[in-house]
Amino acid sequence: MPATVWRSKLGTLRLSASKEGLTGLALLSESQGLHEAESPLTQAGREWLDAYLQGDSPVMDLPLDPTGPPFWRRVWQELVRIPPGRTTTYGELAMQIADRRHARAVGQACARNPLPIFIPCHRVCGADGLLHGYAWGLNRKRALLALESGQPWLDFDLSEEGEVRPSPLKV
Repeated sequence: MPATVWRSKLGTLRLSASKEGLTGLALLSESQGLHEAESPLTQAGREWLDAYLQGDSPVMDLPLDPTGPPFWRRVWQELVRIPPGRTTTYGELAMQIADRRHARAVGQACARNPLPIFIPCHRVCGADGLLHGYAWGLNRKRALLALESGQPWLDFDLSEEGEVRPSPLKV
């Protein structure tokens, strides 16, 4: 399966694809290798993600091919409809798909999202409006939401502990 691995502002990322579309985006530890068989699709995905992380608003027209149960796929289809810079809650998303009682199942689908950022599960919050859970950590979730809303937190770095911290503001 073709994949590309590169160092980004979020850390070392691995993007994989099938013949149908992008299949997975993973945050790797620094000890994992950077040698993969890149394809035109994974290269395009890397370029899209690099532009996104620079604060651009690239059009997302790449084919996606995530695998999962039908309910998760429905959740992922709804997630891509959430505009950048906006958020929704697990309960609101559950009501769009089935009913509010499925909020935990929506949370499970978000937790197992194989294409974070491309399928923007970082745009989902708890019923209390607070950020809850993100496979890559709440600091990365905060950084992505800040990036999308144009806040001056666009230049972030990762500490050794893997936490995203705002860079000092430049005056």
